[in-house]
Amino acid sequence: MAFVLSIIAILAILIGLLFQLILNSNQLALSNQDRAQAGLLTHAAANYWVFRLRETEPHLAEWQSRDIQYTVIPNRKDFQIKGWSTALFLDGIVTGRVIHQQKNQQNLTSNVVSVRNVQIGQRFDLGQFPSLGLLNRQGNLVLAGSAQIKGPVLLWKGSVRRSTHSKMRAEPNAQHIGAVWDSSNGIWQQLEMDLAGVDAWLKNPDNRDWNQTSFKISNKLILGDSSVLMDSVMENVHIQCSGRLFIQGNSEINKSVLTANKIIIQGKAKVMNTICFAKANMLIKDDVQLGGQFIAGDSMRINMQSSLQSFPFFYVHGRILRASESDTTYLGYMGLDKVKGQGVFVFGGYKRPETDAQTHFYLGSQSDIEGFVDVRGFAQLEGRVRGTVLCENLRFESQGTLWYGHLLNAKLEQAKKGYYVSVPYIYKLVPPSILRTSG
Repeated sequence: MAFVLSIIAILAILIGLLFQLILNSNQLALSNQDRAQAGLLTHAAANYWVFRLRETEPHLAEWQSRDIQYTVIPNRKDFQIKGWSTALFLDGIVTGRVIHQQKNQQNLTSNVVSVRNVQIGQRFDLGQFPSLGLLNRQGNLVLAGSAQIKGPVLLWKGSVRRSTHSKMRAEPNAQHIGAVWDSSNGIWQQLEMDLAGVDAWLKNPDNRDWNQTSFKISNKLILGDSSVLMDSVMENVHIQCSGRLFIQGNSEINKSVLTANKIIIQGKAKVMNTICFAKANMLIKDDVQLGGQFIAGDSMRINMQSSLQSFPFFYVHGRILRASESDTTYLGYMGLDKVKGQGVFVFGGYKRPETDAQTHFYLGSQSDIEGFVDVRGFAQLEGRVRGTVLCENLRFESQGTLWYGHLLNAKLEQAKKGYYVSVPYIYKLVPPSILRTSG
């Protein structure tokens, strides 16, 4: 009898263990399913945010910040969007949540949550853009020296011709191969900018919780100098410097936000996945490595030995930025003395007066870039660009004469179709796109 009871007890234990194993297996399968559904909800949230942004004209202040709670299934599934304007783009956090109610004596409720960071901007297929576009809607384009253009040229009216002037002749190899797109081309509608949101952010970039270790520095800060206490290897930091910020030596900065009146990046410094904002001027030189957003209020000068990769963004607002108002006496400058590799370069020329006729962008003869250039002002081009260059008009001085609408010695070539680049969220009639998700 005792033997039979022992067998029954063992069988009961085995059945209990088997039941618990099945229950745990079901709970594990349910948990994995909930996690998968929560992940899908974050993707749905990001796409829903873009959909809502497309309904709202970007120049309205409303698009700069979103805090949306959306219920997919009541008491079962929902997602949340929290967004904000970060310099040239929209950044946000999307959260997908699956609510799982366990029907037992405790009547427990558990949430499975998925969180992702999202960056929203705009995308251009440079294969659908001209190799060169003059936005002032008047005049011709004149090729001088050894200037060559392969691809369409965007002119409101006029044509492309070779210079015959005795002081500025075209060499035999100067040529344009491609069409001329006139005022009837739909590309004009995509090029209207709105910089009001950018201007508002640039006037007060530190008014936000960056969830990073923060430092406030007065006067001058040098990163990469062994004589100072500040570590030259930093990640996830927010530095506010009221004077000059030097990033030099073998400094490594990653996933950070740096603001100062003037920023100098030099030596062999490595600045990646970072927002660098100089309220006045920025100087970049030597053998540095860059990735992220590099923004100057007034002017920027770049003379690099190394090549750019993965399309960092360079932006000059064109104004000395003050908290109360923008400087209106002088419009800034972007000079690419020597730049090679991939990049997006924008000179905003914020509130540029119609009477302005100064040169605000320079591409040196040693520059060879691949990507997108947009200059809301006059440009002087001497180097090579594979992609697209847009500017109000061309301008340079030679032998005491100012030459307008002349392209001297530069080499421009349109990108192939399907060559997409991400651009800042500043074009009024271009729909927003999800540029990056992480987490």
